[in-house]
Amino acid sequence: MKTLQPFLVNGYSWRRSFADVTVSVIKEPASTMQSSDDGRDMESLLSTLQVVTANGFGIPLENRSADGVRKHIEQVDGLAFLHTQDRVLGFASALTHPEDGVFYLHGVVIDSSWQGKGRARALVRELVRSIPCGKMAFTTQNPQMYGFMRSFCDTVYPSPGMSAVPEHLHALGEKLVRNRTGVFDPSTFVMRDLYSKCLYERLPTSSDPVVNKWFERTLECKEGTTRNAFLFVGENVNPV
Repeated sequence: MKTLQPFLVNGYSWRRSFADVTVSVIKEPASTMQSSDDGRDMESLLSTLQVVTANGFGIPLENRSADGVRKHIEQVDGLAFLHTQDRVLGFASALTHPEDGVFYLHGVVIDSSWQGKGRARALVRELVRSIPCGKMAFTTQNPQMYGFMRSFCDTVYPSPGMSAVPEHLHALGEKLVRNRTGVFDPSTFVMRDLYSKCLYERLPTSSDPVVNKWFERTLECKEGTTRNAFLFVGENVNPV
């Protein structure tokens, strides 16, 4: 795990070991991730995370740039890695909006060969514990992420069967996606044309057919892909 070890040595908040993996939460990631070996350690780590990200999203490696990964591990408020003793398996990063009590999940990805068994939830749970907030938010094209947020939050907006997002959340939604590309609809929390192309070769499916159909219909999927995405906001975060 030499690609990650220099950053763990420089500083981390804590490690928590599970049956076959470890989660390490990085202390002060904005400074820690820029403090090692004249950038060589960072470039090595980025190369590893590019592979993890490509595998996690099921798309060709050449379509996952180092710059895109770099944005998700530098200049963030929270950062955690999933790893074994000798292999980096995934990461999650977060931005915070303390004035609104929002933990914004900036990105989470697990290598496809290590997905399942609650590993992504364990990774994000430790990150949430390091940055306690009352609300959680993120954008996604993945129906599985709706259930993921439901596992952390008492209430999730939007949800299937909900006629519209409550008006008191409209301003917060607009604030969370400010400066993002695309067009945001505060009544549905749908971001039209958020991405230049779909993040997946074909959108994943969850175990809930109602949620799958809701994503396909609302995000206007064609042949399993879309450029649109949901913004989700969950209230009463409980990282147990």
